[in-house]
Amino acid sequence: ISGASVAESFFFFGAFAFTGALLKERFDLSYTAIGLILSGFGTGGILFNLFVRHIVRRIRPRLMVTLGGFTCGGSIFAVSQIGDWHAAFPLMIGIGLGFYLLHNVLQTRSTEAAPGARGVGVSLFGISWTMGQGLGVAVMGAGVSAFGFTPMMAAYGLGLVALGLWMRFNFHRLP
Repeated sequence: ISGASVAESFFFFGAFAFTGALLKERFDLSYTAIGLILSGFGTGGILFNLFVRHIVRRIRPRLMVTLGGFTCGGSIFAVSQIGDWHAAFPLMIGIGLGFYLLHNVLQTRSTEAAPGARGVGVSLFGISWTMGQGLGVAVMGAGVSAFGFTPMMAAYGLGLVALGLWMRFNFHRLP
């Protein structure tokens, strides 16, 4: 679960940390507008919270990680391609909803990583997650400098899609 945790936070935070800069460079929006657009992520999280009971009852974890990877990663990929800033807010909602679909399963599975020592499992999850954040942002920064926003954001979005698929087909191997 630690490797999946590193990958999730690597791709998500690497992309999310640079979304505002992409919007500034591409559309020259005010920082207030960028902040409002980025708040769409929170709106996606609220939607997840409103429907989580229904989601958990109807969708198995294997499908949740697939939907989460495709929704979050696909929305990040779409952000890399947008030509009109008006599309950014709905895409941010998709990023938030997809992130919580994927993250919820990972975090829950971390409590099962070491049944006799749940605190250790959750601690390892947190450590892995934090490492992925820092690495993802650092690599994204270097990549944006070398290649630009579009290919790097697209790659990180596709990385989340791949993670969701990998988790679906390797779910039995996770604790």
